[in-house]
Amino acid sequence: MRTIAATREVSEQGFPGTLPLEQQLRFLLRYAVLAPSARNAQPWRFAVQANTVLLRADPARWQPVADPEQRELHLSLGCALENLLVAAEHFGFRHSVAYFPAADDPRLVATVTFGFGGVRALERAGLGLDVLLARRTAHGSFTGRPLEVSQLRALEAAARDDEIVVNFTEAPGRRRDVEALHARALETLFARPEYRRELGEQIGQGNLGLPWPLSQLGRLAISRERVARRIERAELDALRSAPLLALVSSPGDDHRAHLRSGQVLERVWLAASARGLGLQPVSAPLEVPATRDELARIFGLREGLRPQELVRIGEPDGRRGFLTPRRPAEEVVGV
Repeated sequence: MRTIAATREVSEQGFPGTLPLEQQLRFLLRYAVLAPSARNAQPWRFAVQANTVLLRADPARWQPVADPEQRELHLSLGCALENLLVAAEHFGFRHSVAYFPAADDPRLVATVTFGFGGVRALERAGLGLDVLLARRTAHGSFTGRPLEVSQLRALEAAARDDEIVVNFTEAPGRRRDVEALHARALETLFARPEYRRELGEQIGQGNLGLPWPLSQLGRLAISRERVARRIERAELDALRSAPLLALVSSPGDDHRAHLRSGQVLERVWLAASARGLGLQPVSAPLEVPATRDELARIFGLREGLRPQELVRIGEPDGRRGFLTPRRPAEEVVGV
């Protein structure tokens, strides 16, 4: 069984401001590893060299059945990168990101060079360390109440980007179209034994935060198609309760586009958390090529834009989403 330790006990007071820069950057990684990832796989590795952090993909945590093109893997890496930048700006660092800087090392997805004297970017306004610690995935239903105008404007501000596009919709007709599409995608995916088996392995390894006995029961249960159908119904009920959907899209569909989409996704997620809203990815329509193409049509994406992630957003129904466990930063930082 894979052991994953919870590491949300990091505190701003522990920042080693009098120690060398390399030690300060290692401290920032304690916030980076709190990022969300597809099925909580946490597919990242970091290295710190002088004033630079290197972010690499961990292929051992790739889920090839659900994510054959590694789109979700790189979205997850983008979320971790964004967490790092939010933490860095909080402590006054300036930063410069180079994406896929080494053609002979495709696992090296980004290098971030840091210096002193930075300011917070407008799109990260209001995103502090407390939000990094509190962010979680919203499981279960929302109240269904529409968002306040100020909440929606805050999400739109966090989504501003020079290349990634986020489309928000509250339109009932479009939401019904997405629900039907999600149902089709779930039926397609759960009909595949290899998909259920891979999902069961993630559950059994403890990635979703269940106690070990429940994880093992879940791993066995998900292999049965009848149980999978129950999960489908629960997911559809949760989707119907969301007053707002958002689709993150990018020009092109390479890993850089996935990584950048993950950064914007995480900013929107953090902005939602900061305003008392819950957010959950709705990944199934993106995992089936036919429904992914249909999703672009439903949202009226302009030519050249490719959907990268769909999320539901709303007011939690009173039950707080649970905090999934995290690997300690020390476990994912190498040389």
